[in-house]
Amino acid sequence: MPNDHIPIVGTRKPDSDVGKPGEPAVAGGQQSAEQAAITQQGSGGQTDAARNAAWDGSPKGRNPTPAGGSSDGQSDRPRSPKE
Repeated sequence: MPNDHIPIVGTRKPDSDVGKPGEPAVAGGQQSAEQAAITQQGSGGQTDAARNAAWDGSPKGRNPTPAGGSSDGQSDRPRSPKE
């Protein structure tokens, strides 16, 4: 096989099972009760006015400066090839 050098890890199906139906979806493919409890939104929290009044970060309307001092990650990007 051309990909024999790639270790099979995680959720990859064995080659002999590709194209065959798998196990049924957990919780019938729907959100489980446990997941719903985690993601449930409720009342409470701050109003927009209170949150804005407590703002202590960058100038109003600006995102915080990225950690590390690079220009929004620009230094991590590859350079353009020389022509």
